[in-house]
Amino acid sequence: MVSYLGTRDIREVFKMAEEDARARLILEAYVYQIAKGIGELAAVLDGEIDAVILTGGMAHSDALMELVGRKVKFLGDIIVLPGENELESLAAGALRVLHGEERAKLYPTGEYA
Repeated sequence: MVSYLGTRDIREVFKMAEEDARARLILEAYVYQIAKGIGELAAVLDGEIDAVILTGGMAHSDALMELVGRKVKFLGDIIVLPGENELESLAAGALRVLHGEERAKLYPTGEYA
């Protein structure tokens, strides 16, 4: 968004999109790219997903989550967890495994994996 619209604030992007066709197109393309990425991941999982989890700083935007959710809702439950805690969560999970508190999950390695 910064390179196209000069801001990283999604609220500003939505305001711009209300008044400017170019900004609206950029926002629509952004939503499209997010949904496309989710769809790509669903495909490599053979559609066997429990839920779509939307997270990160942009997940604070209800408007953005609504637009993305409309595109991917057919995949199943949509869970929105705003915030940028991904690395902390990954590290905490690795520590639980290292401390023997839980076992590492092994993913199947079929011929298409």
